[in-house]
Amino acid sequence: MPTESLMTLGGYVFGTDSAAYDEMRRAAEYRWAAQDRIGRPPARQWLGPGGETVELSGTIYPVRRRAEEELAALRAEAAKGEPLRLMLGTGEVLGLWTIERIQETGTVFLPGGVPRKVGFSVRLAWYGEDGES
Repeated sequence: MPTESLMTLGGYVFGTDSAAYDEMRRAAEYRWAAQDRIGRPPARQWLGPGGETVELSGTIYPVRRRAEEELAALRAEAAKGEPLRLMLGTGEVLGLWTIERIQETGTVFLPGGVPRKVGFSVRLAWYGEDGES
């Protein structure tokens, strides 16, 4: 993995020379079911961990690199229709994840409709390793 790598997702590298994200949000859910009780408020029963999500957002300036090519490469990873290994630039493997959404917003347009600034966001969901409980 190149030293300028922030994270890899499958074959795609988020890095300083590609699509560098400037914000990463990670959320985890925990499942508690409400159990109704007669004459008392419901009690909660632990069901186990829920899903996890990661949301990345950043800006690509096409003057420095081609946003169209970077986002096409990321869409190609999503179109594989399979879980992708997520690894931080530190080498820590976070397991298998799926790409749920890729969104882009072009602004500050040049003649011909080419954006000078492209904001992007990517939402990932934890796939879950087979055999895990």
